Amino acid sequence: MKTNHTVALNIASVHFAGSFLLGILLFMYFSGTALSDSYEPDPIWITVSGKLLWILQPFLCFLGTSPTHGNYHLNPLFVIPLGILWSLLFGYLVAWFIQILRNAK
Repeated sequence: MKTNHTVALNIASVHFAGSFLLGILLFMYFSGTALSDSYEPDPIWITVSGKLLWILQPFLCFLGTSPTHGNYHLNPLFVIPLGILWSLLFGYLVAWFIQILRNAK
């Protein structure tokens, strides 16, 4: 049987890897859009991906778009550790919830 810490770290690593890759994908798309001369509406998958990133990493998305921090470019040395901490918190909350459901049976 897996320990609670192992389950939490597995969930946190998948959560962080998924949100990191999604963030990189959106960053590359919007960087390319900013460098192009023409404007076209964003495809639906970009809108859905942006909303999914807001669900996965709400604290970092808020920091990136808030009026007080939005004009500043967030340093990756600041963003990545915050993303790791949020993923760890999420992983431990989900593992704790799973443990409660298992003990309830």
